[in-house]
Amino acid sequence: MSVSRSPFESHPHYVERMRADFELLNAMPDAAMQQRLEAEAQTLLSSVLAIEDAASAKSDEDKEAGPDILRLERKIDLVLQLLSMQLMDGNTAPECQVQLSAAGARWEIPGANLPAPGSHVIAAIHVHRFLPRPLRLLAEVLPDQPGWLCLLFSQPGEVCEELLARHVFQQHRRHLAGTRRAKR
Repeated sequence: MSVSRSPFESHPHYVERMRADFELLNAMPDAAMQQRLEAEAQTLLSSVLAIEDAASAKSDEDKEAGPDILRLERKIDLVLQLLSMQLMDGNTAPECQVQLSAAGARWEIPGANLPAPGSHVIAAIHVHRFLPRPLRLLAEVLPDQPGWLCLLFSQPGEVCEELLARHVFQQHRRHLAGTRRAKR
């Protein structure tokens, strides 16, 4: 992947409140760990895209479905959300405004000791409220303003990169559509 050092300069991105954290690495993970992270990320992103695709299809079907079906779907969505919240109870990752692109992420961490630029971390970002597991990607810390953590994802693999790009593009497009509706 050839990107500029800014993960947002030439990539679609979106900003949303999510749980985000990082784990500072003393050394680059071995190949087996990198493959495990990539496989986990692919599985999680596939799940996120399946949920998002189902939600898009559901909004089209809402016009045709009866009220009983719609109530049942809302109840199932609520159960999934409550289950996810219960499973995330032990997660101490703070919720904050996260800027996310297929190339990297950025969020504010006030008063914390941030890793030095050039350090490697594993970013853990909860990209969907129904999924209790975070998206975990290897990343390099980029220089940014004080109190902000800016990360450039380190070669997540072609399939993972495509899935992440698709997720980010869908969220970016939804944000733009919401902005247009708000202006009307």
